[in-house]
Parts: sequence; C-alpha cells; structure tokens
Amino acid sequence: MIPRWLKSLLCSYVGYYDGKMNKFIVDKSGALCVTPTINPDKKYIVVIVARNCYHEKSETYPIDNKRELNNLLRLEYAQSDNSLYYIWGMNNGQNEVNIWQFNDDVPATFLRLPETFLFSKVLIQNQIIEIKPQHSIKDSVYISRNGKLIYSANKSDIIDSPQRFSLSVGCARVESDFIIQPKQFTQTLASALMKQSPGALTNFIKLPRAKSRFKLLANIILPLFITVSSYLALSSAYLSYKHNDLQEKLANQSEEISLALKEQDVFEQYFARYGELTKFFASQGNVSPFWFIIADVFPQVHFSNIRFVDNRYVLKGSTDNAVGLLEKISKDRRVKGAQFDYPTTKNRNKDVFVISFILLEKNKIESRGDEV
Repeated sequence: MIPRWLKSLLCSYVGYYDGKMNKFIVDKSGALCVTPTINPDKKYIVVIVARNCYHEKSETYPIDNKRELNNLLRLEYAQSDNSLYYIWGMNNGQNEVNIWQFNDDVPATFLRLPETFLFSKVLIQNQIIEIKPQHSIKDSVYISRNGKLIYSANKSDIIDSPQRFSLSVGCARVESDFIIQPKQFTQTLASALMKQSPGALTNFIKLPRAKSRFKLLANIILPLFITVSSYLALSSAYLSYKHNDLQEKLANQSEEISLALKEQDVFEQYFARYGELTKFFASQGNVSPFWFIIADVFPQVHFSNIRFVDNRYVLKGSTDNAVGLLEKISKDRRVKGAQFDYPTTKNRNKDVFVISFILLEKNKIESRGDEV
C-alpha cells in the first residue's frame, strides 16, 4: 500500500523517462500510474530512468579500500555528467560496483535513478524478475542479482526468456521467477523507491557544473525550499490547532473533574453518616419488648394511660378481669414485680386498675429463663 504522502511527492517532483518524459498521477480509483506529461519541458527534481535509456555494467575491483576505489572511479567517470556508479561493498575479497551510463537525451536533473537499481530492492538472490511496463511487451526487462551486483537486459529476439537471460549474464537461477505485470508496474516501482535508504539515494545526486549553479538554485533548491517551508507552515498550523483543541478539552475535563470531586466529597460525607447511623441502630433493639407484652393483652383491655415512672411501666385502664390480667402479665419472662398500685374499682361492670411492673433487660431475661 503506497502512503498518500509518497503519492503526493511522486506526482509533484518525480518524473519517469523512457525516451519521453512521463508523470505520475493518481487515477479515479486512487491507484498510482504513469502517463505522458502534457508539458515535456517541465523540470523534475527526481527522474527515474527506464532500462532502455542507459547502459549498465557490473564490475568487480580487487581493491579493498573503499576510499581508494572511490578516487579511481571518480577519475574515470568524473568528466561525464551521464555516468553514475554505486559501490556495493566486498564480496569474495573484491569490491562489487554497478555503473550506469545514461543516454544523452536523458534530462539532467538533481537526482537520476536507474529503474533497475530501484527494482533490485524487490529481488531475492538469483531470482529473475520480468518487468512488463505499461507500453508494450517488447519493452520488457529482465533483472537479477548475483552476489550484490545487479544484472539486467531488455527483452530481445536473442534474450527472450528467463533461462536465456540467466545464461547470458552467468547467474545461477532459482525457480521462483517473478513477473511484474503492466498494472503492477507503477505500484511496484513506488514500493521499491520507498524501500531505498536516503544514504543510498545520495549516490545518484549529480550536481551541474559551475556555469549552471544558478539554474540549480532556481530549478531545484528554490522548489525544495518552498516545499519544506510550506510543510513546516502547515505542520505548525496543525500543531497550533491541536494544541488549542487539547487545551480546550483539558479545561472542560478539569471542570467536569472538579464537579465530580465535589460530588464525591458530598457522597463520602453522607456515606460516613449512614455508616454511623447503621452502627447506632444495630446496637439498639428494633422494638421494645414492652409493646409485645401489651400486644398480648390489648384485645381484652382498654388502656386510658401508660407511663414510665422510676423504671416502672404504669398501666391504667379497665378490663373484665383485672386479677386475670395481672396474672397474665406476671407470667411473662420479660416482666418483674408486677403489682396493683391501687385497689381495683368497678365502673359499668368493668374492673378499673392501675398495674405497674419492671421490664427486664435481655441478659436478665435469659438468666431468669434458666432459673425457671
């Protein structure tokens, strides 16, 4: 999957040259593709060069010092603006180097990249890939790697199969040949470019000679400066927006957190009070035993007064049989010292009484029950 930022860079600053200049575009489906440019004079900062527009060599040098090898190659190719090389490093005691010599019609630009160098990133050792560009099958290219070196050739009447290509370059061949179809060409090319390290790409920068330095400034450095400045400005604006947005969200969250903490404080106060009340009521009897005693005799008695005097319950009322009422109260385990405080009198065939008693505590009730 090609990221959007890479598609944008390819469409703005990268061209593809195969004898004529092509540009990268994004079609209606969002896919990246190459199409001839309407403005052939447009200057691109980076140009990817098709295999048919350069000569490629694979060389080995018995020089283990990379600096000395660089000096040698610079002497050999420094006078040519169309020659580039890449030192892969040591293999079997020799330094391996690929050299590319571009055709004269290839536009001079800040960075020219051979397509075989890019496609080598999708290769495994001794694998052969056949690239079928979007133009015609006659323009197909075979690419392989042996050791670190890149070998490639355009498809021709002689080299018309992976087998013949491997024989022509002297490479061992694995069975997993890879064909890049025309519809996959641009996608694979962009993916290969994305895999290249910046250090590797700097080897293909070719600065113009002194007479064209001003043109370099106008055509390359100035667009780069504008691009970087625009990117920094947009990034700064975006970061400012995100900063303000986060501050606003943080302020709103702070208010909500403050309210939540206040609510929590109120809740904790009520909860603590609830806990204290729960403990208090747990230590108290839910219903005094006195009411259970009254409830037993209530249907037969009319009470006119109930008092609590000197730890005694004093009951005043009328009933059919005051003596029987006193006996019933006296038999209750919770009652002690039940007695008539005053003699009973008659009123309308009812015994009018005043009875008092002491209500025992729970532990004393249990001991009294044991005695009984």
